[in-house]
Amino acid sequence: MDWSTDTPAYPDAATSHTYTNVNGLSPARSVSVSVSNGSTMAFSANYPRVVGSDLSWGVNASTNSTATSTSTYTIIFSHPACGLTFDLSDIDLGGSSPGYDFVDEVVISATNSASAPIANPTISVATENSVVGNVITGTSSGSPTNTITFGGASASDCVKTLTLIFRTGADVKSNPNAQQIAIGPMTSATGGAPFAVNYTSFDGKARTGAISLNWQTSSETNNQGFEVQKSRNAVSFETISRIDGAGDSQDLNSYNFTDEQPFTGSNYYRLKQKDFDGTVDYSKIIQVYFDVNGSFVSLHPNPLSAGQALNIQKSESLELNSIRNVMGQNFPASSNLKEGLYFLQFTSSNGEKITKKLVVN
Repeated sequence: MDWSTDTPAYPDAATSHTYTNVNGLSPARSVSVSVSNGSTMAFSANYPRVVGSDLSWGVNASTNSTATSTSTYTIIFSHPACGLTFDLSDIDLGGSSPGYDFVDEVVISATNSASAPIANPTISVATENSVVGNVITGTSSGSPTNTITFGGASASDCVKTLTLIFRTGADVKSNPNAQQIAIGPMTSATGGAPFAVNYTSFDGKARTGAISLNWQTSSETNNQGFEVQKSRNAVSFETISRIDGAGDSQDLNSYNFTDEQPFTGSNYYRLKQKDFDGTVDYSKIIQVYFDVNGSFVSLHPNPLSAGQALNIQKSESLELNSIRNVMGQNFPASSNLKEGLYFLQFTSSNGEKITKKLVVN
């Protein structure tokens, strides 16, 4: 999982976000992130935000209370991550004697899909901090990096929910300096915690007055069925339908559902899969745009970073006709677009034309 290149992009200063296209975690999954502060902790301007491939976490405590000067990240994986590994950077101390300018302290914990606590991770020790159990505390000034690894490949060892608490350490002055740390990209062990259901596809398309959802599975184990869940914001979901599964199957199975009451604009969907023993798991989250007034096109992200994949959501009747720059030069749809301004033209079966502007940074 790369905070910078996975999509949709993390907006500056967002306190919640869901990545629906995640790399580096095997099997692939979506990841939801949320952060909240204690009563005497606030975010620095434009934080949290992505810097390079890291998620930078900038805060400013108004008091030296270790109880209320806290900031907590909760990271939830749609499917548990086995052997989860990532770096935390810049956990250090400022100043030369007690009454320090700041003392960074981070507490790391996780639970599995049964909401049971997982054993403390292995944490590498840096010169500028100490590690006691699951707590990293700054001890001197510098730019340290600590690597965090959750071991074990059994289901009980795999991380469903990761919690990181960034707080003010002891012996800090009454009004500590602002400070930042960074959460690095995340990887997991290949093949760990296999899905009870292996999806070959899950997608949605806007049609006249509705959105159709389709998914296929290549194998199912003990699968009682699916709940189709829907959201306006990719955070809070509600169940809108239930569909029986195939139980135990090694065949290709196809499923579909039509949402006849889509929201205007963005619709987010996921599948909640349930085993006969009550175990649940979630598919990736997909986004489908719907416009009650007719044809529509949405480009995401826009602006687009050079080399980043462009996601085009459009009415089924529309086809991409051309991609041109401001000089009128035409580019193939598969082109790796360089920095500049582009115009994408779409044409429908009845001759309707829609042009969308795309900025590439």
